[in-house]
Amino acid sequence: MEWTKLHGERYHPKFLTAGIDEALAKTTDPLHVKILKNFRRHYILEVTGNR
Repeated sequence: MEWTKLHGERYHPKFLTAGIDEALAKTTDPLHVKILKNFRRHYILEVTGNR
């Protein structure tokens, strides 16, 4: 994963959840998957200004 400037943006939206997505790909515990998905959704809504 590369955190570089793309199209003049400090953090490109494409990479905002990359770390969470990597953790989801490795996680097998159903409870942990639900927690990560909830956190991912909350993070996206918080960053975009939606609540």
